[in-house]
This record gives sequence, C-alpha cells and structure tokens, in this order.
Amino acid sequence: MSCSINNTLYPTHGGDRNALIGELGVPDEQVLDFSASVIPFGSHPEVLSTLGDLGRLVSEYPEPNALLFSEKVSEYLSIPSEWILVTNGSTELIHLLPRLVALGEEALVLNPCFSEYERGLELSGIHVNSLHYDPESLFQMNSKSVIDYLHQHSSVRMLILGHPNNPTGHLWQDDALKVIVRYCESQKIILVIDETFVEFCGEAVSALKWVQDNRYVIVVRSMTKFFGLAGVRLGYGVMHPDFKTRLKKYQIPWSVNGIAQKMGIAALADEEYLIQTRKMMDELRTFLFSELNVLSGIRIFPSQTNFLLFQLLSETVEGAHQFYMSLLKAGILIRNCGNFKGLNESYFRVAVRAESENQVLISAIKTQLDKEP
Repeated sequence: MSCSINNTLYPTHGGDRNALIGELGVPDEQVLDFSASVIPFGSHPEVLSTLGDLGRLVSEYPEPNALLFSEKVSEYLSIPSEWILVTNGSTELIHLLPRLVALGEEALVLNPCFSEYERGLELSGIHVNSLHYDPESLFQMNSKSVIDYLHQHSSVRMLILGHPNNPTGHLWQDDALKVIVRYCESQKIILVIDETFVEFCGEAVSALKWVQDNRYVIVVRSMTKFFGLAGVRLGYGVMHPDFKTRLKKYQIPWSVNGIAQKMGIAALADEEYLIQTRKMMDELRTFLFSELNVLSGIRIFPSQTNFLLFQLLSETVEGAHQFYMSLLKAGILIRNCGNFKGLNESYFRVAVRAESENQVLISAIKTQLDKEP
C-alpha cells in the first residue's frame, strides 16, 4: 500500500482536532479525540491549584533556567540537576539536539519514530539515515543490525530511538539496548533515547541507569503525556553537563514559561498518585487491547504505553481512507500513521482513554469493520 492520500485530514501530529472539525463541520463537543496520546484523567489536582497564583505568574518573568523545576526533577529521578536541561516541551529539545552534530556528519533514526527528530536534523542540514523496525517481529530490532549499520556508516554520529517507541508502543529489551549503549560509547556516537512515554511503563525500564556512566547517552523526557501538561509545554533532557552547556547556548531565553514550571513542580509531588495512575492506565490498555484483538479485519500490536497501533487489513489506500473518514464522521478521531516512515495509511494509532470512551471506540471500529465487504 503506497502513500498517495496526503491532505489536511491526515495531520502531521495527533491532537490537531480543530483543522479536522473545521474541514468536516463536526461539532467540537461531539468529537472524541483518540489521536493525542495524553492521559485521560487530566493533571493532578494540585497542578490546577497553581492557577490560583496565575496573576503573579503571568505578570512576572519566569525563572530563566527553571531551577526549581530542575531541582524537583533531580529529586524525582535521583540525578544531579547539572545533568538536566529543561525545555519548552520535549520538542524544543529535539530541535536543539542537532547542534551536537557537525555539518558533514550524519544521524541514524530507527523508524517509525516521532517525525520531529528527522525534521529538526534536516532543518539543521544534517543528513538522516533510516533503519526500519519490522511489523512481523512486533517491531523488535536486533541490536546487531543496528551496530552493523553504524559500523558500515562511520559518518553517523547520532543514533535516535524510542523507548517505548512512538507510534509502535514497543520497548527495547534491556540486554539489546545495553549492547547499543556500550557500542555508541566505544565509538563516541551520541545515543538519543526518547522516553516521553516511559512513565506509563515505570522507571525500572528506563535508560537513565546508563546516563551518568556514559557521557554519550541523552534521554528525552516530556511532561505532556503522563502528567497531562500538553497545553503548557514542558519537557527536559538528561545528559552529560558538557552537552547541556553546549545546548544552552542555543536555547531561547525564557523559553519555559512560569506557569509551566510551577505546574511541573506540582505534578511531580505526589508519588502515590503517579503509581495509581500507572496502574489504572495498565488496566485500561489491557482491556482495550483484548477487545480490539478479537476483531477480524484489523491486526493490533502489543503496547507498553498509553496507545495502541493497529493495521487495517485492507488492500487499498482508499479502503483505509474510507475507514478513517467513517470514524471521523461518527465523531471518533484517530491517528492515521501513513506519514510515519516504515508504515503506511493502513496503520492507525489510538490513545487509551477512559473506560466509557474506549467502549465507544470499540463499538465504532466494530461497526465499520462489519461494513467491510
């Protein structure tokens, strides 16, 4: 299936509901947005309480280096604050990272992957290479394949992978990832590990355990997904202080606003709330997977995070487009993954939402599949 349909109905990122609603004339209140993989419960109650201080936060300059939030992250991760660079969402960090690659050097992205990595590198004049995960192996990749590629392409000085990966939802096996970590260290290749969804899995799987022993590992984190702060834009990277110093030179002053900083501090304050949230999301994902897994006409892939990837077993681009449009007209917005390298229009990503909303999604997908000839 080739990628031939590409218009405003297939946004670059999830969550662009306004463009779609305007295109179709569907009332906003009638749309359930499964395209944005953000926690369905909203932020911690203490986060919203910070709005009581909104007048002061709006009228004052924010702390330029987000020191208080950085210290809270340091406490949360048990990593010195000197290793933490706070940014305006993880996307600002993603667009800063190419500054660590010299012109003439190249990067390797394991695809499918969040598209802003490739976009940021290309805007900086860095050539991007690509290795593709295989759906037939549930998107697992042998570390030897990655190392062989790096060995054969010595101009690659940055490797980017997701853990858990977006949009596939898979985690790297710890032993396989460790092999890549050690190889990149030995060859002085910067290894960027995107962990923007890792809170849904728990810190035990994180690559942070290698950061302080390996100056070439950079871990990308976000407060958008698990903590529900998509609207205020807050993220951070964990990296060697030398890399932090280099990137700070290119960061726009006051890029992280005061409201985001204060909300971020509140979001990290209640460890028990985070544990219970992860438990509820596990239960919701397990139920949604089991219900979709029994439907004929789609192939659904296991996930370790708050979204599921599935493939519509249709032979044509037009069939996949019709499936997507029928759901949209029924008030169900999902993420078409045709613009992810390594996938095509037959692949869709759905966020895990509240139980009642997941039931609506299951029913709507089943109805559309029953219409298939």
